[in-house]
Amino acid sequence: MRTMTARYSDEETAEICHAAISVLQRIHHDPVPSTSWFSESDHIKESAIAGVRAARAGATPRELHDAWMQFKIDSGWVYGTEKDPAAAPPTHPCLVAYDLLPQHQKDKDELFSLIVVWASTKLG
Repeated sequence: MRTMTARYSDEETAEICHAAISVLQRIHHDPVPSTSWFSESDHIKESAIAGVRAARAGATPRELHDAWMQFKIDSGWVYGTEKDPAAAPPTHPCLVAYDLLPQHQKDKDELFSLIVVWASTKLG
């Protein structure tokens, strides 16, 4: 009988997701791409780890986006046409319903989900 166990911890998986999302951000010329996992704030890390836990519990890419959006709003972020973490309050163009996101933004949620699935299972 084969057993399934997590290949990587929640934090390790979040770090992998963060790195992959950073690559997509650069490909799509995000003006404020993510920085190295180790230089990110605890706020960013907490958000990514919460996303991993939600994905492991079965959240869809749409649900991951909704949870990310709520995390940002609860942290004081508001919708703005530019991503500006230094603004008062900070702004982000992805603080919209999932259906209103451009495909390259949805791709990030889909990639996140796929990485979590891969990182969460290992044939024993």
